[in-house]
Amino acid sequence: MECILHSIYLLQTPQQGAQTIIHLAVADETAAITNAFFEDCQVSDNATNLVLDDGLAKKLWEASEAYVRLQPEEVHY
Repeated sequence: MECILHSIYLLQTPQQGAQTIIHLAVADETAAITNAFFEDCQVSDNATNLVLDDGLAKKLWEASEAYVRLQPEEVHY
């Protein structure tokens, strides 16, 4: 899978912006990698404090569950 690299993220199309997420979902070489920040289809050291904030991540996850109306029996964590 070819990953499209841009240094200015605001110039990416939605398809280009989705490449890292798609790569993580389908690439065998990333299956065993956990707790890492990815950028441009590779592990990156550019994670900000917002990315590393577990409390904020929990709030985002819960808001996402509510937005898609996830039912209690659909929660598997």
